[in-house]
Amino acid sequence: MVVQYFLRFSHATTEPQCLLSLNGDILAFNPAMTVLTGCRQQQIAGMAFKDFLLDHENSLERYLKTVASSTDTTPGALHVVNMAKQGIECQCYGSLVMPVHSSDRPCLLLRIYTDPQKENVFTHLNAELEVLHRKHHELRKQKEQLSEYVKERTERLYQEIKERKAAQATLVRAEKMAALGSLVSGVAHEINTPIGIGVTGTTHLEDITRHFRQLFTANAMKKSELSHFLDECEETSHIIHSNLQRASELIHSFKQVAVDQSSEERRRFNIKSYLEEVLLSLYPAFKKTLYTVTLECPEDLDMDSYPGAFSQILTNLVMNSLIHGFEDSPAGKITLEIKQVESNLHWTYKDDGKGMSAEYIKKVFDPFFTTKRGSGGSGLGMNVVYNLVCERLGGTIECSSNLGHGIVYQISIPMT
Repeated sequence: MVVQYFLRFSHATTEPQCLLSLNGDILAFNPAMTVLTGCRQQQIAGMAFKDFLLDHENSLERYLKTVASSTDTTPGALHVVNMAKQGIECQCYGSLVMPVHSSDRPCLLLRIYTDPQKENVFTHLNAELEVLHRKHHELRKQKEQLSEYVKERTERLYQEIKERKAAQATLVRAEKMAALGSLVSGVAHEINTPIGIGVTGTTHLEDITRHFRQLFTANAMKKSELSHFLDECEETSHIIHSNLQRASELIHSFKQVAVDQSSEERRRFNIKSYLEEVLLSLYPAFKKTLYTVTLECPEDLDMDSYPGAFSQILTNLVMNSLIHGFEDSPAGKITLEIKQVESNLHWTYKDDGKGMSAEYIKKVFDPFFTTKRGSGGSGLGMNVVYNLVCERLGGTIECSSNLGHGIVYQISIPMT
């Protein structure tokens, strides 16, 4: 490394310079050395510095030993005479060069002057070299410290991001399971009514059948009583059948929606029929209210995709409207229009609720953003919708709203 620095900068000066090991071997030299010594570059490259001296060889050895044992980077002048070939008396001023790289060894920079008046100039330059050398070490140390600090901070930041992603993934799964749990609770309550009516109907049918058997056994049965018994049986059977049919529809819808929400399987399904099942499973949330949901979708629109994602998206949008959009409002209307536009499936979901401000619209898909922070809101519902649309289904979603004028979501999903 030192040799490379020397070769880069020494050619710019007309003063002879050479770089020596502390054994006196020539490591590098500039072209001015060839002029001073009268030797070709190939000759100089194979010589030791003492080969150029006709006198004071012992002085050079003592000088090199002094340099090797010194901590001073400016060891001073070496007075030598009679440079080989030319026989020129000159003075050499040395500068001890300390390692700048782990593979370097200390060496000696010699500047050779035939004019003693240049000693002061060299002393000044040597001082500058010492300052530059010290600054180089300081900058190198700062660079190493900065590099270590950046590495440490990068590793810490990477770990924090990893932990945060894991925590967010856990919370998103919890949000999905919470939505599924709410669905289970609502459907269970809804199924309880038709099954309860069915049980009551069968009990009533048992009672009138028992009474009819008693009349038959006592041979006291009249034609009017037979007619009444048959009417009761027919009406009760109809009630039992209609309520069990209702329970069956709820169970079927809930079963399919629950399976889809808890799994991530891809399959082909009819969009309108499936979303009607999702809305049927959500019916308990607004059956005793004046809120209405209208679905507009072609009957024959099929798609090979992830129905669980569709279910989760619609569930979160509807519940968001019920909880936030229709807050303090006794009535409300939700409209979902679905159609195929070229190669994309386009959703337009809108409600006529209280809407949102422009400030909130910018944050609506951010994780943990909620206007119900103190009321049990997790702030993950719309973030789940965004991730499902953009990542799972490869689509886009946009939200627009004005305070007092409801909210509109535009969703576009590739058909393939």
